[in-house]
Amino acid sequence: MQNSDFGEPLDATCPHCGGDRLRHTVETQPVRFGYGPGLVLMSTVDVLVPVTTCGDCGRAWTDDRADPVREEAVLRRREELRA
Repeated sequence: MQNSDFGEPLDATCPHCGGDRLRHTVETQPVRFGYGPGLVLMSTVDVLVPVTTCGDCGRAWTDDRADPVREEAVLRRREELRA
């Protein structure tokens, strides 16, 4: 199960241009990771993460709320691949 309720966004202004016209969404992003002996085998898992897009400069980014969600999804998928 993936968390789509991330709480309040962490950014109030764009770290790139300083703009304050931010749009907050939840999007699916692929996360590629290694597994197996030596982590030489590769797999991908799709993860729902919070994304902020600046309406002034057009840049998009994820904040610190996305990292634990990505890590949890990778750990779960590695367990599935071991079975």
